[in-house]
Amino acid sequence: MAAGGPVASLGELAQRAGLLDAAGTERLVLELRERLRAGRPMSLGALLLERGIPTDRVLALAAAGAACSAMRCDVCATAYPLGAFPPAREFPCTRCGAKVLAFGQGSRPGIARSGEDARAIVAPASPASIPAVHSMPGGGVALAIPATPDGAAN
Repeated sequence: MAAGGPVASLGELAQRAGLLDAAGTERLVLELRERLRAGRPMSLGALLLERGIPTDRVLALAAAGAACSAMRCDVCATAYPLGAFPPAREFPCTRCGAKVLAFGQGSRPGIARSGEDARAIVAPASPASIPAVHSMPGGGVALAIPATPDGAAN
C-alpha cells in the first residue's frame, strides 16, 4: 500500500467527481444495507449502473481510485489495500458482507453495452484471502477515464 495516499469509498469518489451529493450517497448506502439484509449484496458501482449511470462514468470512478492507497467499503468503511483485487471487479467485504468495487487502472473488464447486463462490469473477483487495513483520513483524487482495448479513450 502506498504510504500517505488517500483512502476513499466509491461513494466518496462519486461525490468528489460531482456525480452524487452527500444526501444522494447516503440514500444509496441505505439501499445497499437494505439489500444486504435481504441477502442480495451489491456494490455501489452496480447500484449506480442499475440507476442509469453510464458504465464509462462508473469505470472512471474506479480508475480514479488508483490515486488512493486503499479503498473503503461503502457500507461499513472497512479499508482494503489498493491492488489486492482486480480493478473494476467486486469482492465481498470481510466485515459486513457487502460487495465492494475494486479501484485501479489496468485490466479492462467485460463492459456492459446497450442491451447487455449492466452488471457485467462488476463480475466477482476470484475468492482469495482479503486483507483489511485500518481506514485513514483521505485527500482528493483526479478523475481518469480508462481507455478501450484499442487504446482510445471512452
